[in-house]
This record gives sequence, C-alpha cells and structure tokens, in this order.
Amino acid sequence: MHLLKMHLLKPFPDELLGSMLVRAVRDLGLPNARVMTMLFGGRGTMPVLMTREHGIAHAFGMSLKELLFGHTLLPYAVSFMSADMREQALRRLLADVSGGSSPAALAQSSTRFAPFLQFCQGCILVDTAQYGAAYWHRVHQLPGVAICLRHDKPLLVSDLRVSQPRRMVLPNEVVSSREMPVLVSKRIGTRIARFSYRALAGKLPNREWKVYYRERAAELGFGYDPKMLAGGLIAADLRAFYGGQFLGSLGLDFDPLGRAQRWPTKIIRNGDRSFSPLRHVLFNVFLEGVVAASKPVPDLFSRPHRPYDWASREDEVLRRLEELRAECEAVGGRVRLRDLSERLGTRNSLWGLQKHMPRLVAWMKDFRASELSWHKTGGRPKKRRHVRKSSTG
Repeated sequence: MHLLKMHLLKPFPDELLGSMLVRAVRDLGLPNARVMTMLFGGRGTMPVLMTREHGIAHAFGMSLKELLFGHTLLPYAVSFMSADMREQALRRLLADVSGGSSPAALAQSSTRFAPFLQFCQGCILVDTAQYGAAYWHRVHQLPGVAICLRHDKPLLVSDLRVSQPRRMVLPNEVVSSREMPVLVSKRIGTRIARFSYRALAGKLPNREWKVYYRERAAELGFGYDPKMLAGGLIAADLRAFYGGQFLGSLGLDFDPLGRAQRWPTKIIRNGDRSFSPLRHVLFNVFLEGVVAASKPVPDLFSRPHRPYDWASREDEVLRRLEELRAECEAVGGRVRLRDLSERLGTRNSLWGLQKHMPRLVAWMKDFRASELSWHKTGGRPKKRRHVRKSSTG
C-alpha cells in the first residue's frame, strides 16, 4: 500500500516534526530511506524542524498548514516579520510543489543559535506515563530558552545535531547530554522562555516592531522622543542587562564601545527588516525588564528638542518600587535600598534619579524609616532585659 494512503499515528501535543517521523518509521518497520522516498515521491532526507512537503502532512491526516503551525518552528520563525514578508513566506511554503527539503532560510533562522536537540527529563517521565512514549517538544528547541516552564527545570542538551537527522533518536534514548549552563538570573531566563513560547504559539501583539521599539526606548529615557534615541547607550545597557557571557554563548556578544553598529542599535533603527527571532526576543525582554536608561537624557544630547517628561518616568519607577516592596513584605525579612536599585536596573540607579524625582526622594526616605528597611532610620529599640529583684528577709 502506498504510504500516502495510510494513516500514520497521530502526533502528540507540541511534538516536533522530526520526532513524528522517527516514531512513524519505527511503527512501520521500514528503513528510513524507503519511508522518506515514499513520502516525497523520490529521494529525500528526513526534515526535523520544517518542511514544505504536502505528502508528509497528508500521511498524518492534516493539511500542510496545520502541520507547519502545530509541529514545526514556523510560527516562531515568522513571528517578527512584517505582514507582507510573513504572507510571502507562507505563500512559498504552502505552494503545492514537491521535491526539495525544508526551506533553508526559515530553518536557519530558527536553529542558528540552538544547533543541538534539547529536552526535559521531567517531560520524558510525564509523556511516557501519559502517552506511552517520550518525544521531542518544539518549545524545548527554541534558541535562548534554557528552562522548561512546565517543570521549572533547566533543559538538557543532547549530542544530536538538528542538521543530522539520520542520528536522531527519541529523547529517552539519548546517550550523552549535559545540563544547560545558567548564565542569566532565573527571572530573566524565565522571561525569555515565556516570550519565546508566546512567539511560537502566535500570541504576540500585532505590532510594527520598529515603532514599538523606538517608543518604548523613549519612555525608558534613552532619548527625548522616538526620533532621537541614543543607540549606543541602548546597546551598552542591553549588554549590561544580560551580561557578555550569556550573549557570547549565543554568538550575540559585541563590543559596546566599538565603532561598528551593534545589533541592538541596528534592530531599533531597522526593526521592520529581517532579523533572527532570537534577537527580537532578547530585545523585547530587555525593554520589558529594564526600568530606565543608565544615564540621564541631558547627558546624551547637547541640544534637546523638548523637555523630557520626568513625571511619567517617575510614576513608572515608583510603580515598580511598590511592586518590589510588596514582594519583599510577602516574603518577610528586611531589604536594602541598594538591593531594590539592583532589581530595577543598576546598583546606583535610584540615587542617580533623585535630582529629577522629588517623589522618589520622599519614597526612599519613607522606606528607610520603615521596618522593612535593613538600615532603619534612627535604628531599632533594643530589647530590655527584665531583671528580677531579690527579696530581702
């Protein structure tokens, strides 16, 4: 019987395309090369992340569009494209043509920074108990993602390259693996994972990213308005936010003092052009996580076009401080103002903003006098020891 007329086993939720094909080959009991030949109508190599072959989709009882959006990294790869570019990419993929392998450009944009297959040991146990088999998850293959949000555990990196599908086995059969190194705080790592998950699920806001980046950067104090921004400071602050070691592990580190344009500067100037999705993810997490520019606007430009709205910026800083204060009160114990300042951005950011923010000065004074402050103003009353007087006969 021709394979295209057969119904292969239904894929599991979020199962990666290559994982589906590995299980199908085993269930059929046929050589890998023969199955791929029957699927493609000719000689072909098993795709892992993406495909344009209608035959594969039909064999699993779905349309190519359903396969692409449910079991490949396509939604992630096109998530930051302009509407026209996205429509053009989808049109090429969905065209009814046979032969050839997965589209190189989209596959490369999704795998360039994650060349090895990754998995979660907790998911292996849960999937085996629930479905009777372990499988490769799409969300675990997203570049820059080092944590499984389902189990709140670091991912494991296998020795299986995405570009070598002939070596591919199921995750429970991996012989050699290592835990992903922790190069950023758990808070930042979790934000990267959540934003990447949303991109893969197609749940990001419908934005013109270049416009959003410039407006958000202006709100944070990197310029007087979206048209006048300090790109060099944005790049330097982003590098300080993530650290050179983490960016270097992804091949995205840069010299903040170099004369050449850094990629954060390029993305804020040309955000509507083609950039790898990972760069967009890191830039968005940075814009959401940083409180303010590390240097005041007057130090960036000699001739301002208009006064900067310090009141709005002060509102944002006070809002974040109240959130941190509530978190600390819920946990209990005492905290230093220096620690709160580091949570907001840099160690001395609060003190650098005082001359522009009178309400911030009052807030800091009030905090120092509170019981939550590590160094409370005026100190704390010492506990008196009760001395019991001896009675005389």
